[in-house]
Amino acid sequence: MADTDTDEAQSTAPLTGWWGDFRTTAGFLTRLPMGKKRDGGAAPQKGDLARAVRAFPLVGLVVGLLAALAYLIADGLKLPPFLASLIAVGVMIIITGALHEDGLADVADAFLDTAPKAEKLKIMRDSRIGVYGASALIIALGLRVGALTAIAEAGQVAAALIATAIASRAALAAVMYRMKPARRGGLAATAGKPDQSQVLLTLLLGGALALFFLNFLIEGFPGLMAGVIVLIIGSGGVFGIAYLAQRAIGGYTGDVLGAAQQTMEIAMLLAIVALI
Repeated sequence: MADTDTDEAQSTAPLTGWWGDFRTTAGFLTRLPMGKKRDGGAAPQKGDLARAVRAFPLVGLVVGLLAALAYLIADGLKLPPFLASLIAVGVMIIITGALHEDGLADVADAFLDTAPKAEKLKIMRDSRIGVYGASALIIALGLRVGALTAIAEAGQVAAALIATAIASRAALAAVMYRMKPARRGGLAATAGKPDQSQVLLTLLLGGALALFFLNFLIEGFPGLMAGVIVLIIGSGGVFGIAYLAQRAIGGYTGDVLGAAQQTMEIAMLLAIVALI
């Protein structure tokens, strides 16, 4: 009997591990109710997020699916594409608690300021939003909604929402691996550095899932090749933010991760519009 219990525990261990990693990453990246942990709901420990990065694409999948569902419902109610797109983006913002948008605004306020590194880090900690941050949010929201409106066809919009949500979160694992935390405290320092194998798994899983959905929306051009081009263009946005962060503050913070996610999502959406 004991051997049977042991075999059952071993067979379910991989699934349990993935579920635990999903709960950890969803707790950081979204406001989804994950329930209490078996250990009584202890506070996140240093390195928890780094050890769970393989679930980043799965969190993106859930966020994208919920946003796509909102769009399809709005489209089914005969709302114009602009309003349906705005609702879908609004759902994503609600699910994530505007975490990534907040990071984008803070990065814009800090990096576009001529202050030295220490002052830039202070600006990023300031809860108030400046003119650069407000402008960045307006432009980012406009580009996201505008791109989805341009895609227009409901099934294609749904696929675009899911693919960009997956890939833009999977890419964050590479930033965490390649860059050092810019300050001793904060999310970046608490998150830890993921293992190379975990990062590769995250990127492969995220890329494969994103390509699967991208293949449904790009017509008149070889689907797989077009999907790869979209991912490359999106990755360029992440590398751009990482480069600016290295020059401005010498590393990354949680805000930099948020800005990288937003930049990749927008870059992918614009590439999709250009290719379809």
